[in-house]
Amino acid sequence: MANGQQISFPLAFVAVAMILLAGQAEAVVKRDLHAQSAGGVLSDPNLEASLKDMIGASERAKEKVLVVGNSQMVKDCNRTYGEAIEHLNKAMGLLQGGIKTPQGFLELETVVKEAMKDYEECDRIYAEATRPSPFVINDTYLKSLGSKCNNMAEEDAHQT
Repeated sequence: MANGQQISFPLAFVAVAMILLAGQAEAVVKRDLHAQSAGGVLSDPNLEASLKDMIGASERAKEKVLVVGNSQMVKDCNRTYGEAIEHLNKAMGLLQGGIKTPQGFLELETVVKEAMKDYEECDRIYAEATRPSPFVINDTYLKSLGSKCNNMAEEDAHQT
């Protein structure tokens, strides 16, 4: 600069970060006010994103199932993944429809738990045949996503 002053990089970074965060906060407030004025209930964008991740991961897992083979166990797992996807789509519909009560979030949790039971069913099918499930890694990941969704739904239920 002409008078010998320099702007420090950390200070510039903090200033830019504050401007960006202020813009995000303003957008959230506007969204909240719009939803309230429309009589709607806010859906949790983080919960919605997690559900979308879970649906996508379930769909990818279902696509991979039939690559493993054509045994009855594989067909059963294919069916359970399909049922899980149906449950998750129902949960997404509940969330996008606007949940107005803690009971609504509990219903969403119940539907996600049903999807998680479907993943467990796939693992159980292989366990009963005393064979290692080729889907255990997918199922563990999907169940962890389900737990994450249910934790968020539970937090949202307490805030409603």
